[in-house]
Amino acid sequence: MIDLLRLALVGIISGVFSSLIAYRSHRQKKWWEIRVDAYAKLLEALSDVTHYYSRHFDAHICQRDLNEEYEKKLRDAWDQGFPRVRRAADTGAFIYSLAVNKVLSEFLAVNEEDHGDYSMYLDQNMSAARKCLCTVVECSKRDLEMRWWWV
Repeated sequence: MIDLLRLALVGIISGVFSSLIAYRSHRQKKWWEIRVDAYAKLLEALSDVTHYYSRHFDAHICQRDLNEEYEKKLRDAWDQGFPRVRRAADTGAFIYSLAVNKVLSEFLAVNEEDHGDYSMYLDQNMSAARKCLCTVVECSKRDLEMRWWWV
């Protein structure tokens, strides 16, 4: 009878322990998937915003106009990308690292500055967007790295 109780106790303890490990693993995987999705959307939006500024800067420096269809595509990309970047900055450290939050805040601050003329506006925003994109790429590699120390 004592042997049966011991076996039952071992079964219960191992069941509880394995279910806790499975729950923790599932929770971490879901959190990682949420962060991957958030970083992917942010990188896509920053890429669109960077492309917008670089194409307009190149056209302004070369003193040429962009055709209307291409200008509309660029504007649509910026109209969709910039609000995503702003929303990502608003989410704060909930999903992104502190370095990403800092560079997003800097990018938004540059965008709100008074630049004087259009070429200065494009140049500063283009370099701020590129810096932000590079920083987010580097931070995403670090933040989304799989860690196996808990296994």
